[in-house]
Amino acid sequence: MASVSTSELIAIKKAMEYALQHQKSNFIIFTDCKSSVDKLRNVNISVSVDNNIVKIMNIYSQLHLQNKIMEITWIRGHSGIVNNGIVNQMAKSAVTSGIDIGKDKIIPPSNLIRIFKIRLKEDWQQKYDNSPTGNRYKQIQPHIPTKPWFQSINNRYFIKNMCRVRTKHALYPQHKHKMGLSQSPECVFVEIGDFQYVILECPQYLLYIDSLYNELLSKGISLPIHLDSMLCKTRLDVYLSIYNFVKNSRMSL
Repeated sequence: MASVSTSELIAIKKAMEYALQHQKSNFIIFTDCKSSVDKLRNVNISVSVDNNIVKIMNIYSQLHLQNKIMEITWIRGHSGIVNNGIVNQMAKSAVTSGIDIGKDKIIPPSNLIRIFKIRLKEDWQQKYDNSPTGNRYKQIQPHIPTKPWFQSINNRYFIKNMCRVRTKHALYPQHKHKMGLSQSPECVFVEIGDFQYVILECPQYLLYIDSLYNELLSKGISLPIHLDSMLCKTRLDVYLSIYNFVKNSRMSL
């Protein structure tokens, strides 16, 4: 659960506790975790300070009272230092075969935020998977994303229209019939007017569909082209092609 920096601070604290009980008077701790060294170098005592840092400072004071000299030095990791490589292997093996340090395992709240986020997302995904609604949307968005697909886009009309395409909540014949806005799900050419048909097959937009096909093929979309398979990839260049098709054909969404 602890971050690398927190784990390193706990290891430094344990090494200092060992020095406190040892007869020698000069000690040096080498660590390849620069962030831990920086935290100890720039200690800012406040309510939110890491409890492990407080304990390290207390032990350092006890060492000073015993006339013992303690230095903590940063060394570059993965730079051919043999003993550092051995210590890294021991740290990895400790994950599965190490000793539980029990009450001394103080994890700062900042480390727990990441764990909470992971578990919240897992719970959200489980509820999303088990929900009886939204099955059509799950076909193009099976997993809860870390960030929304439109995060880097500032065009509000692009986002609005593509959200309607993705959710299939738009003014095409099949959906209008489902909402009670028309008597038939068929288009004027007596075909079931689902979104796949309207955007990729309908003769009413044939000229624009040909341009859309050529543009999609130039972007590596292979035949046969299926709307859902394109949408689930969340490729913004493909989304832009679909958006331009809707705009140029003056299709009402």
